[in-house]
Amino acid sequence: MFRWISDTAKAIWFVLKFAAAIIVGWLVVMGLTRLFQQPFVVELKRGSFFVWDILVRLETAVKLVGGLFLTTWVLGFLDHLIFRGKLKKHLGFVSRGPFSLIGWVSSHFVHKDKAHLMNNTTKLLLFAAIAILIVPSLSLILPLFLWMLVVQGVGVWLFGGKNRNHIGASGLVMGFYSFDVLHGVLTLGWETAVAILLVFFYGKMIYINLRYTPPTTSGAGHLWGFISGIVAAYLISPFGPLFPT
Repeated sequence: MFRWISDTAKAIWFVLKFAAAIIVGWLVVMGLTRLFQQPFVVELKRGSFFVWDILVRLETAVKLVGGLFLTTWVLGFLDHLIFRGKLKKHLGFVSRGPFSLIGWVSSHFVHKDKAHLMNNTTKLLLFAAIAILIVPSLSLILPLFLWMLVVQGVGVWLFGGKNRNHIGASGLVMGFYSFDVLHGVLTLGWETAVAILLVFFYGKMIYINLRYTPPTTSGAGHLWGFISGIVAAYLISPFGPLFPT
């Protein structure tokens, strides 16, 4: 009886913490979004193109990164509370099996459990935000993101093992990281300093994730995620077809 009460209390507390994290995240995103709409911020935008560009990039980063956070965490919450793990199966991407257009996209936003979700969240939001801030033109964000998904999807489907279900944002984490670093190297500007800091703080972790992958981890997702960021950086480099003129 006491064990049942203890287990029930732990389950309720887990759900409450999960829900609280989503609510706090939503409030932060809404608060920052409204901040960019305040009159004094609008006036700052009118002051100079440089200030306008920075503020617009920051606002875009808040919206897109906030969207990534809310999508992954809400799906994780629903999968735990309502679907009891079924979303991982139905929204995953199965390699060497029937190609699912939905799974190709949705697999990045569902996770094995909360620990898996939390492990990916911070790095995903950080590397994605940096990518938005350093990309030469905000109009390139969507094409680059789609190219990353295409490279990851094709690579994982071909080399990810037969009928294996791939889930998690690790591929996006690796992709945004390699994009941030390589774009900084090719740009030779302030972005290069960002690239050096990323290598210093996260280089060893990325290397380990590329070289050592346990059986429960998608090694193909890590590898092709990393390659997708390299492709995206090349596309907007001075040698690539999407280089802004």
